[in-house]
Amino acid sequence: MHIADHLITTYSGHTHHGLYAGEGNIIHLNHYHYAVISNLEEFCQHHHYFIRPYPFRPYAREASLQRAFDLLQSANPTRFDTDEQLVAWCIKGAPVEQEKVINWKTEVLEPVSRIVVESMVNRAWDKLVETKADKLITYTRIGTQIGKLIRYLK
Repeated sequence: MHIADHLITTYSGHTHHGLYAGEGNIIHLNHYHYAVISNLEEFCQHHHYFIRPYPFRPYAREASLQRAFDLLQSANPTRFDTDEQLVAWCIKGAPVEQEKVINWKTEVLEPVSRIVVESMVNRAWDKLVETKADKLITYTRIGTQIGKLIRYLK
């Protein structure tokens, strides 16, 4: 076994992936998505393992291992959903610096919500202007709900 080998084991009905760090240690994800290091027995839970081959490695084994150690030193959970993604990223993934993290609330939801609310307000106002007074109460209720939505978005 060599450093930065991709180890795979199966127990409890799940497949577990880790990166061999040398001296019997494996880097993998825990249940909270933090990178952790465990010894081989803890990682495999006394089950067999095999090594996934990589015929082409964009990063040298030492660089792959350094990427994993960098994740170990982070105080934050990783962005990986599975330990397989973590290991694949260490071996062949793009650098984190090149990936942009989107803030969905400020970059997507708020602009779309503002457009929708503005459209609703304009349509309600147009209807209010062209209708008779008996429908005024209905549109007042709509305006109240839209006002609540606008306050929520701010």
